[in-house]
Amino acid sequence: MKKFILFFLICGILVFVLTAAVLAFDANKALQGKMTWEEIVAAAKEEGEVTFYGWGGSAITNQWVDNYFGKELEERYGIKLIRVPMNIDDIINKLLAEKQAGKKVGIIDTVWINGENFKTAYQANLLWGSYAKLLPNYNKYCKPKEANIDFGFDNQGFESPYSNALFVFGYDAAKTEPFNNFDELKKFVKKNSGRFTYSAPPDFYGSAFVRQVFCATTGGYEQWLGDFNREKFEAKVQATWDYLNEIEPYLWRNGKTYPESNAKLESLFQMGEIDITMNYSFLAIQSYINQGKIPPTCKSFILDEGVLSNMNYITISGNSSHKAAALVLANLMMDPEVQISKLDPKKRGDGIGIDISLLEPKYVDKLENVDLGPATLPMDFLYKNRIFELNAKYTEAIEQGWIENVLKK
Repeated sequence: MKKFILFFLICGILVFVLTAAVLAFDANKALQGKMTWEEIVAAAKEEGEVTFYGWGGSAITNQWVDNYFGKELEERYGIKLIRVPMNIDDIINKLLAEKQAGKKVGIIDTVWINGENFKTAYQANLLWGSYAKLLPNYNKYCKPKEANIDFGFDNQGFESPYSNALFVFGYDAAKTEPFNNFDELKKFVKKNSGRFTYSAPPDFYGSAFVRQVFCATTGGYEQWLGDFNREKFEAKVQATWDYLNEIEPYLWRNGKTYPESNAKLESLFQMGEIDITMNYSFLAIQSYINQGKIPPTCKSFILDEGVLSNMNYITISGNSSHKAAALVLANLMMDPEVQISKLDPKKRGDGIGIDISLLEPKYVDKLENVDLGPATLPMDFLYKNRIFELNAKYTEAIEQGWIENVLKK
């Protein structure tokens, strides 16, 4: 009888210990600020791994995530990073399907996201909660009024900064003279028939190009800041469709087809089929030179109408099974050392996601010593010429309008 009692006591202790381990991280308690960062880190180490879902179309980005960031996460915290390349639409659809099926524990922990995709996920209640304020690096290196605005939408701290994107064009100076504005672009396209194109919206980069055309052809971006104004939009947007339809016959393949992605567009540029490329990383051209994909005579340029700029983020899914580890991942991504590593075109070539003005002098010195390369425009010049992303509803309306008024015409 004593042996049975002892056996049940041991079992009870084991159950208690295992349950305590599982419940070491209380998601609600954490969001309420009732867990210290040290407690969150301890729980994250107990979880031991975290998935990172997002676009996987850039080899140098994937290498940086796997070989630098993943190693940092594991060496500092003992957390294994599992990178899962997937198109953002597929990620959103998977989260939606899991929610509809009532799946409380999923395999998507963190997601690389921004803009209308974040808004969709947020409004569908697919995300965990307002976690950004829990992260020490967010509180130290970010200004909420700037970090919390994603395509004109207040993210309420449901995502944390990853990178800053600045939309630039690229060309080979040995072959081509760049244009300075959209009027000159029209002349360039007609003079160099078949040598220019853009990826088909809703591809992120093609959509950005069309948004810039929209701002330029309707009288400037300032009027479109703030809430979506459908009446004003519909009254002015025809100028955008007229412009795009006018240049369409002079595009690559006579505008009868568009590259399905920016990766395809970049491939066309690298193979010499088109003269102009475009990218949301102002360091992309130098990065491609370093990789030997394009000649060293290639350079970046911007248009007089300004540099389209936005932040991209990390968010945590509502049914993440490793929320503590996800918090640690999000915090580490805002570490100045990590951000400076990400900036280096030799390592990745991606914009700084935290506020440079809040960095300590030692990090400012490291930042200034990063060689951005001769193909890269100066950061201060780009920042002076920034124009900011419009409300996500404008993006949705422009993308749908492009399909109806340009693609199907």
